[in-house]
Amino acid sequence: MKLHSPKFERSLKRLVKATIRSSPDLRREHRRVRRYRKNLNLKWLWRLAISVLLGVGVRAIQEKTGHLTTALAGAGIYLLAALCFRIHSLWTKLHAASDTPALTTLPVTMANIFHWQLQKYFRESVFLLIDLAVIFGVLAWDNNFTFWKWTCVLLFVAMAWLNVLGLAALAVLRLPRAPFQMISGGLILFGVVLFFGRSVIGPLALRWLDGSALILIQLLPTAWALAPFELLNHSQRWWLLLPWLPVALIVGNLKPWLSTLRQGFVYRETLFPSVSDQVPGEESEPATMSDSPRQLGSTEIEGILANGLFLNRPSHPLRQFPERKLWSWFNAREQALADFVYPSGMEIGASWKKLYTVLLAMTGLVLVSGTIGPTTQNSTLGLTAFVVCCMALARIVNHGSAFNPMWCGGVNVPRYASCGIGFKELARFFFKCALVQLPFLFGVMLILGGVSAWCLKQPVGLGLLFGFKAAGLIFASRFILMVFAFSSGTNDTSRFRLSSVLLMIAVVVLVLMFFLLGGAGLFVPDPVPAFFLWAGALLDAWVFFWVYGWFYRFSRFDLMCLQKQ
Repeated sequence: MKLHSPKFERSLKRLVKATIRSSPDLRREHRRVRRYRKNLNLKWLWRLAISVLLGVGVRAIQEKTGHLTTALAGAGIYLLAALCFRIHSLWTKLHAASDTPALTTLPVTMANIFHWQLQKYFRESVFLLIDLAVIFGVLAWDNNFTFWKWTCVLLFVAMAWLNVLGLAALAVLRLPRAPFQMISGGLILFGVVLFFGRSVIGPLALRWLDGSALILIQLLPTAWALAPFELLNHSQRWWLLLPWLPVALIVGNLKPWLSTLRQGFVYRETLFPSVSDQVPGEESEPATMSDSPRQLGSTEIEGILANGLFLNRPSHPLRQFPERKLWSWFNAREQALADFVYPSGMEIGASWKKLYTVLLAMTGLVLVSGTIGPTTQNSTLGLTAFVVCCMALARIVNHGSAFNPMWCGGVNVPRYASCGIGFKELARFFFKCALVQLPFLFGVMLILGGVSAWCLKQPVGLGLLFGFKAAGLIFASRFILMVFAFSSGTNDTSRFRLSSVLLMIAVVVLVLMFFLLGGAGLFVPDPVPAFFLWAGALLDAWVFFWVYGWFYRFSRFDLMCLQKQ
């Protein structure tokens, strides 16, 4: 589908080139500008590198375990992460695409705009198709498939790809988006930890994956399309064909689901109803349908400006003890900043209460699953630990709206830049928020560590120590993630210069050391070296934060993130 005229585009290009050739000044300007517009597109390179790593990964899993099912279960976990990204991509294309407002001004229908966005979505999904081709191709090569089995591989690639796309369409149509963002973020974090700590965590993760492979293939919708692949390797588990029944249902309903999305695809300009003017210092009253909006006159407005009442901060009810404690700890500048970062008020106690409820519910599920078998219990325990750790990390690193970009004069500027506040003061504000939540974090991780030790038949004290260390690492990640959040709104690495190279080297080395020291501090059996390694990870996180602050303090970059042309 094309929303332009190729013939007009070609004629316009020829006219522009002829005009540039006829003018020496335009030729010089063209050569000067072209140097800055030649940006190498590395997207294909790093995506192909990921595909190669996936092939190497599934081959290593099969070689070390000797089970094709384990490799397929690992591929199913990767497809779960890929599904979360496909859901985010489809939702963004349909509801938050930057070109949709401009396309609505063209003489085209909403159906044409929908198909245009859907076309971009499918083009991005080609990378997933390449990933699946590499995964199945490596497994087929290692298992010495015959020619007719290779032809079946093509069917598996297509079915797995369509299954993910169908699940993404269903999720955008029927499910909220937030859980999938949490799952994708947690899986990425787990993948990074597993990569850097593969010598320590790798054997444990591989042992768990090998023992839970059959359960994962049955439970993960993304692995259903992979399950019958084992039958091509002389397997007698004919029941593995059963997961293809829901896969066929998902693939068959892909087109109707897309049609339903098309019917609900409507671009509307947001219109807010007229509301009454609110005088600073007065309590707002809920408006009724019969009330007409109260509008202040010019004399009243001038009086408010003259008295400085408009500078009064809005009052938010501090319902819980953590919010009241944190508010009393803030100075005047930080209290004013809190109104910008959390415009609807801070929620600390309620969010941690929800997390404790989730922890208790999933702990009960772990205990009940123990009556089925140890493998089921261990799988449920792993899922519980993953969900709880992700939710705890999300609460510790909550940035509110501080780093939301604002479009100002052709560049993106983070929201906090309008508050007259720098890196150090903003970091101190968020560290205070994290310190108030530290008792809740340690409580959650100690309970999780104790339950994990009891289920794995290990000393409970060892589990409590593991939970204590994990809580410390989650809190230390506040230093690292604060830097990455701040860096997302600056041009610290957008230009090739000595300071950018030094900064990138420092980032790679210190983040790598954090994961290595943290993983070793958790899993090294000797308690004394493990404690020093764990303390080294905490120190490394602080050094990482200090090094970035040094670059910021000496004005090595600014707060503008220029748009790529």
